[in-house]
Amino acid sequence: VRLLTLGSLASCLRIVAPQAPLNASQLGDFFAGCVREWRQLGDAKDVYHGETFFLLESVASVKSIVLLFETADWEARWGAIWRLTEELLQNETGTLSRPVQQSLLELHQALLEDAPTVPKAVWQQLGLLAGAKPPSDFSRALWQAAGEALAAPLAQLLHRAYLDHQASCAQGENDEHDEETLTRLHEQIPRIASAAALAGGCLEQLLQELTVEEGEVRSLAVTALGHCLQRGLGNQALSVWLQRRHDRLVSVRLAWCTAAVPLIPTNPAVAEAVQDRLCDPEERV
Repeated sequence: VRLLTLGSLASCLRIVAPQAPLNASQLGDFFAGCVREWRQLGDAKDVYHGETFFLLESVASVKSIVLLFETADWEARWGAIWRLTEELLQNETGTLSRPVQQSLLELHQALLEDAPTVPKAVWQQLGLLAGAKPPSDFSRALWQAAGEALAAPLAQLLHRAYLDHQASCAQGENDEHDEETLTRLHEQIPRIASAAALAGGCLEQLLQELTVEEGEVRSLAVTALGHCLQRGLGNQALSVWLQRRHDRLVSVRLAWCTAAVPLIPTNPAVAEAVQDRLCDPEERV
């Protein structure tokens, strides 16, 4: 009865979307009920599997899931949906069907595209903060689907992580948490990079990092930009990036050479710059 009632409400939301005939408290009850019923999606043999999938597909396909943001505790509810998604993807009774996976992807994509802010817990699930697990295949697919919507939030997160790291250095502290977060962000940027993501502020941040005092940060920026250049992105930063081959720190020059080598066959300017480094006084370079 609960499942059929939720399905009927989901149909109503499809008809009147984006307006909701429910108040914030009622919407909260509705989404709590959805999460409870969606737990059965891992069992394809469940007698009500079709009705349960209809409930998921209905909420995801017309993006009525974004009404979640009208509830008072939407961040906690979004976190519950993330945990449920993880449980379903790690389902021990069998592989989750492709339609269910696609609807879950559409569900989270809609949330990311309409979120007022991206909560810390979501960045954690996407593998971008210290202590997080490496991004799953689902998380990487979500990055690809919602990358443009995440461009500006990602740039803000990168900038905040850099400022936290800078503050730790200024106080003479070595905060491993800040350092790990900054490293993870730089590792992920090339993997999910798009023209929109770079235009959203990431490129500006990386260019700024090329000139900071901390050699470790310069190395991270050099490597991230190098990978972006390999994908044909960020070419407007090429001239500044090429200058890092003369960096006073060996570690930065090593990072530059490692990132530059794959560009030799396709970029004459990089090939010429690499030749220059053949005379580097440091043997490792």
